[in-house]
Amino acid sequence: MKRIITLLCASFLLLSGCSSISQSSYDDMVSANENLTAKVRNLQQENTQLKGTINDLKKEIDDIKNGADRMLAGAKDSLTKGALGNAKDKLNALIKKHPGSKESGIAKTLISQIEEKERKKIEAEQLEKKRKQAAEEKRLAQALSKMRKSVDEVKSITWYYDKTSPYYANENNFFLYIGKEANTSWLRLRIQYEAENWLFIEKYTLKVDDKTYTIYPNSDEINRDNNTRIWEWADVSPSESDISMIRAIIKSKKTIIRHEGSTYYDDRTINKKRKGRTPKCARCL
Repeated sequence: MKRIITLLCASFLLLSGCSSISQSSYDDMVSANENLTAKVRNLQQENTQLKGTINDLKKEIDDIKNGADRMLAGAKDSLTKGALGNAKDKLNALIKKHPGSKESGIAKTLISQIEEKERKKIEAEQLEKKRKQAAEEKRLAQALSKMRKSVDEVKSITWYYDKTSPYYANENNFFLYIGKEANTSWLRLRIQYEAENWLFIEKYTLKVDDKTYTIYPNSDEINRDNNTRIWEWADVSPSESDISMIRAIIKSKKTIIRHEGSTYYDDRTINKKRKGRTPKCARCL
């Protein structure tokens, strides 16, 4: 189109620039100009018609793709697959696009059914959660009832220990115990070392049958005391890895714990008596 207009302009410039042009040549140019103008007009009309055709085709494609019946079928397919949220979105889109159609009425009914299913699902999940919580509380209460307890009235915390676990730190030991505050409970791991000389323990390496584990307490988790002999003990919150290690210790045939300082270390065997102090606590959490 721009090219044709440019040609027209060029023709006029030629006409205006040629004073000696013949009448016949002039008439030919005028005729050519009229022909070009007619062609431009025809092209414009064809372009308008093509745009109309394209718009009609787009509408037909949209009707095929997003017709009320097709949209309803798509929503029902999502329902069949159990994708309730996706089905609900499709049904709402149908209602918005085809508000007066019979499919729109069906969509509204289906949305009500979906919302009822969602409500029942939420209620069932809440009931199941309460059931599991009640069962867990009962199991924990039964386990704790068989253990020795110590109450910290200032902090409102009750500590539960296996009845065979030591009261004091002046004994080599390895055991779990439990803290409970209101409806929250947590597990603690205590590792005690008693000897004549200090190790200034920094970590613990455990050989559980053929597998090796390492515990790195923070400096504020290690305590020390002494009298005629020395005591060093760590009191830590066990990680998931530590819990796996403890379960392995309970089932193990032989477990050796190495108490390691920066210079020296000392190995001790966790015997059956000490291993027996951990299962009751391990079953509580």
